[in-house]
Amino acid sequence: MDTVVATRSKSVGRDMEGLSVVKADLSAFLHPSKTDDVQQGVLELLSSLLLRYNEEFDGVVLAYFDLKICNWTAKILNGLSPYLSLKLKAKLLLFSPKPGMLLEGKVNKVEKDYIGVIVLGIFNAAIACTDIREEFCYQENVDGIPIWASTSDNHVIRLGSKIKFSVKSVQEESFLDICGSLKPPDTGCVDWLLSPLEDKSDFLEVKRKKHKKEKSREMRKEKIDDEVKDSGTAKQEIHSNHYHEREHKHRSKRKRNDTNADM
Repeated sequence: MDTVVATRSKSVGRDMEGLSVVKADLSAFLHPSKTDDVQQGVLELLSSLLLRYNEEFDGVVLAYFDLKICNWTAKILNGLSPYLSLKLKAKLLLFSPKPGMLLEGKVNKVEKDYIGVIVLGIFNAAIACTDIREEFCYQENVDGIPIWASTSDNHVIRLGSKIKFSVKSVQEESFLDICGSLKPPDTGCVDWLLSPLEDKSDFLEVKRKKHKKEKSREMRKEKIDDEVKDSGTAKQEIHSNHYHEREHKHRSKRKRNDTNADM
């Protein structure tokens, strides 16, 4: 069976947290049947490293490039199945997320108890509702679409949103399983995080005025309700007074009639 042994050499760059490019020294053991096309055999070996967690590099190999075969005169190993031992050099693109790192991904699931995210179009991440800061609440918009929306501004996370989140934990098996968090203040919808501060301030001012207007409207309504209630109470009192006056007149008239009858 063809095998490749990887040794991490040196990190040469990083585009974002969790991603890095390393120079690697590789030892490939190639089956004699691959000697007709050694280059193709080596590429097949390297491809077997892709998208799998590698303990040597403490991450997942996403891609390889700048491949160099150091010895074209390979040594044949002793044994029943003699393999060709090759020394290689290559640059590897690694994904190695760690707790506390900030990652970006696309929301592919919005539920009441969690938000599902796809990172780099490959890796699944889940953010439990207990790991979402309190300013957000789960709700459905006017179209019945589930969202997580901030109660203080227009910061909304919906299906398809690109979000930045913090890594809470990583389960490192053959494939990565990531648990994330939206507790840090610098996490959330990327569009919102990148929007100018003045836009957020303008929105908050508009929302403040709207809230003030709604509160004023509620106060006016309460005042009208109180006036109507007071008016109703006054009408009841007037009606009661009229009733008592009529009763008094009726009793007085009946008393006079009784007096006249006795005379």
